[in-house]
Amino acid sequence: MKNMIRKISCILLVTGVICFFAQSTPVNGMEKSERIQIQSICGNFFSADTKDKAYLSGVFEQGAYCTKIRIELRGEHEEKEVIVPEIDSGYNPHIQACSFDGALDQIFYGADSGGSGGYGYYFIYEASGKKELYSSQTSRAAYRAYYADGFQVHVENVETGSVTVIDLSAREKEYLYKIYTPEGKLKEPSQCDIGSANEVLPFYNGFMDRCAIEIYFRITGLYNADTLGYVILRQRFSETKFESFYEMVAIPSSFSEKMEKIVSF
Repeated sequence: MKNMIRKISCILLVTGVICFFAQSTPVNGMEKSERIQIQSICGNFFSADTKDKAYLSGVFEQGAYCTKIRIELRGEHEEKEVIVPEIDSGYNPHIQACSFDGALDQIFYGADSGGSGGYGYYFIYEASGKKELYSSQTSRAAYRAYYADGFQVHVENVETGSVTVIDLSAREKEYLYKIYTPEGKLKEPSQCDIGSANEVLPFYNGFMDRCAIEIYFRITGLYNADTLGYVILRQRFSETKFESFYEMVAIPSSFSEKMEKIVSF
């Protein structure tokens, strides 16, 4: 009887080990991430007389975070291009067909970085030759910002010399006294940061009968979450590059009621 019990126990033990390994081992690679199609759009990418297609795909590694992003362009006449964005990962990747040159459609691509500050990655591509026409990674605003006496921030266009003043006098004393004396004098020179493009939005300009882009550059104060305002550029494509045709300094409406006022000169 004891021998019978030992035999049954051994069988159960071995069976349990086999079941454990069977449940822990992926079957036919099902646990591996796979490429999926995220979006498809139509446009005149290769010719004004054809309806071509663009497909956005990627691999979702961790929840909504997408990697190995690809844009595949297919023309009606066998044309085909595969674009790999300079930064091929991010959240909420998306594409849009926009005509920035007024002749054919180009691909506007964007994705969120997921980091603090709400930065994204934005690129514009021409279909033929996968030519990159715009990159938010190299886009800069010709502005500088710095704290000035009188509880002010000066935002200066370094090319024209024009200055926009952001009035901080309504801010909390705890914030102001880190920079100023109670009389509003700077304790020491202090710069603000204007980084790379924070957000890029394509829009249709009816006067030009083509699309343009609106670019937001965040003005940051004492720390990363200290948003003082934005430099906003509107740019159009001109022959080989995007050039500004409208510029301004703005603050979010949620700030203006209790904090900053803007004066330009």
